[in-house]
Amino acid sequence: VATGLATALGACFFMLTLKAMELQWGDFVSRQISERSLPEGFGRNVVNVILVDFRALDTLGEISVLLIAALGVSAMLNEVSRRRSEVPPSRQSPVLSALARYAVPAMVIFSVFLLLRGHNQPGGGFIGGLVGAMSGVFVHMARPSQPLSFLGLRSVPLLTIGIFLAVASGLPGLILRGSFLDAAWGPQFFLPMVGKVKLGTPLLFDIGVYAVVAGIGMLLYREMESWYAPPKPSSNSRADASNHDNSKALWHERPKPSDPARVSERE
Repeated sequence: VATGLATALGACFFMLTLKAMELQWGDFVSRQISERSLPEGFGRNVVNVILVDFRALDTLGEISVLLIAALGVSAMLNEVSRRRSEVPPSRQSPVLSALARYAVPAMVIFSVFLLLRGHNQPGGGFIGGLVGAMSGVFVHMARPSQPLSFLGLRSVPLLTIGIFLAVASGLPGLILRGSFLDAAWGPQFFLPMVGKVKLGTPLLFDIGVYAVVAGIGMLLYREMESWYAPPKPSSNSRADASNHDNSKALWHERPKPSDPARVSERE
């Protein structure tokens, strides 16, 4: 029975495939978007134009899901890490500290470079935010006494600012054209090594994505760092340890039978 059912199903899909080959297809959607990318989205990077302009609402949903997932993971790890102590202060590495002095500013500049060039070249808010988060982690690894932050902002404020910018970038289109996240464009200027950068709500939306990704990266690193902290000693274990120490002290205070002075005192 199974063999006959599989044969009939395979023959059915084979006939459907033959019928589909006879159909007349229109132009591919990818070709239409590629042709509209530069004149309507003012960007040569078709993928980035789709993410921050043509399908910005989908991207807003994606970063919202990432944010909710990151907060959920943080809450679960934080629930376990409450039974653990704070991360023990490690010694500051002079090598990492000296390297961070020069490498971290270069990483921040490179992350902004990726953000601004992403509309025309490979880059964008996602990869730029990851590089920005790694710069904050690098500083924290080099100087453990300093809190984990990026551009002076910790993970939760950075996430809040990112979501706020992403939502706010859709309000001009809603006010002017009645469509949320409809692009509104401003002037264009030229930056060395970056090229043409056109101001507009898609750039503001990409900056929001940049901040959200950077905040998520630092948030997850902070929770994983606290996860590997040594567990706190419980009150029972402390009491047992103190009782054990007291019993040892009392035991050592007892006179030894082999000590003649103490034996004579007892007699």
